[in-house]
Amino acid sequence: MHLKSHLLRELTVLYVDDNADTAEALRFTFENSLKSLTIMPTAEEAIEHFMKFRPDLVITEAMLPFSDGLELAGRIREISPDTPVMIISGHKDEKLLLGALNANVECYLLKPVNLRNLKKNIALAAEKINRQRAAQRSRNLLTRILDTSREMYMAGFGETVTYMNASLLEFFGISSAVCTDGMANVEVVENRRNDMAVPFPMWLKRVQGLDGYETIVSLIRGDMLKSDAKTYIARVTRIEEEDGFAISFIDITVMESQKRFFHNLAMKDPLTDIYNRQKFLDELNREITRSRRYEGSLAMIMFDIDKFCDMNEKYGQQACDGLLKELAALVGANVRTTDVFARYGGEEFLILTPEVGLEGAMKLAEKLRLGISGHEFANIGEATCSFGVVQFSGEDAEEFLKAADSALFRAKAKGRNTVSE
Repeated sequence: MHLKSHLLRELTVLYVDDNADTAEALRFTFENSLKSLTIMPTAEEAIEHFMKFRPDLVITEAMLPFSDGLELAGRIREISPDTPVMIISGHKDEKLLLGALNANVECYLLKPVNLRNLKKNIALAAEKINRQRAAQRSRNLLTRILDTSREMYMAGFGETVTYMNASLLEFFGISSAVCTDGMANVEVVENRRNDMAVPFPMWLKRVQGLDGYETIVSLIRGDMLKSDAKTYIARVTRIEEEDGFAISFIDITVMESQKRFFHNLAMKDPLTDIYNRQKFLDELNREITRSRRYEGSLAMIMFDIDKFCDMNEKYGQQACDGLLKELAALVGANVRTTDVFARYGGEEFLILTPEVGLEGAMKLAEKLRLGISGHEFANIGEATCSFGVVQFSGEDAEEFLKAADSALFRAKAKGRNTVSE
């Protein structure tokens, strides 16, 4: 058997025996192989040492002054159920052996003890302890991950809750899963079932045995207004072999917020924070369909900044980016909420005006032209724009855009800072 010497070097051992010769032989054999070896002559001294230092492994003689190894093993198990205990005995006593089994000792060795065989058993105990530590580290890591999550988790066995992560404990206003008063102060409404509010413990008892059950719930604390209650997706998982259950509560509010964020990111121009080209085209096709169906008016304004390339060379990209942002804010403050305002590309912008014909769009364009030409832009000073205005007359989106582009070209040809149809 390959002895895990590196595991032995991490092991702290308490050996209990009042025989000085045996203790010294053991010290001579193992002292340099272990992280530490402590020898105590009595059970009382051993318990005192164990309480203070918590060694990884305890090896004890079956017969001790004023006590016995089985009693010591039982007391250690009460203090630390996972600590392995080995018993060494000079008697092949069935009653003692049965007692050792009942005490759940790690192993029972008969004298005279072969030190090589003892070392093998210590190495086996070291491997078991290492596995226990690895499992505990994994549990601690999982607990830390769950405790830093905004989502809420609980788990238990039978009908008893044994774990809640930090978010759920905070929501219930309790310090540990043992405290159940906080749960009784929370009501649950299953939104899909349109149920009446029921106390959380009653809801838990109903769902904890339903493997794969998923529902949308509102959790309402006693100190909370119903309008302030958050909505969660609750999922139940059963662990049948352990008679266990786990329930997660995922905050839909957070998910909806993220969904809106990415939706806005996809349809907004990152520099000016107005609609981008793709969003404008989507809205254009929608408004064309609506105009055809209901025979409503629809007009488009295309405009750009005059001599923008010259400005870029003179003032630099950063100053011109500031101009684009300032211009977008100025125009955005002067269009209706029903209008569709977008950056089409570079210094070019588009405004779609549902339920407004050519005359109304021309007035809006002239208003914007005057507002822009009379505005003092930071780091730039004066700037002007040219505007092309067209009315929808049944063509498709591409033809409509071409018509607006042609109108803008005519405005440029007139000398810029003009409005043309």
